[in-house]
Amino acid sequence: MMRIPNDFYIRCDKCNHVSLVETDGLDYETSVYDRPMGEEIEYTFYGEICCEKCHSWIEFCIRGYEYPVGAFNYSDAECHGGEFVDEPTVEDTISILRGLKERYEVYHGVKIQDQAIIAAATLSNRYIAD
Repeated sequence: MMRIPNDFYIRCDKCNHVSLVETDGLDYETSVYDRPMGEEIEYTFYGEICCEKCHSWIEFCIRGYEYPVGAFNYSDAECHGGEFVDEPTVEDTISILRGLKERYEVYHGVKIQDQAIIAAATLSNRYIAD
């Protein structure tokens, strides 16, 4: 059986919030095609998530093929209401946290130093596993 090897991220079109999609619980459908070298199986993984920020629904679909020799190929991916994105890098995380800094300072009544932002992003990348 074919599986999607890694979790992935989707960015909402309405609010730009990035959400993690865990691949373990994805539903799928299969189609079998007879080929001269053996059966070829098409897998269609599909799902939908609700954006945590704006509560809009994002639907996605990923297609892949399993060939008789045991090889896998992911051929197509669609996303309605969002787009697939890579995991943020440490630099991206620092930029995101700097953008949130003022809002957090006002809300919590504290002063956040730039060194703390850099340390939080660097250490989370080092010590928090997927």
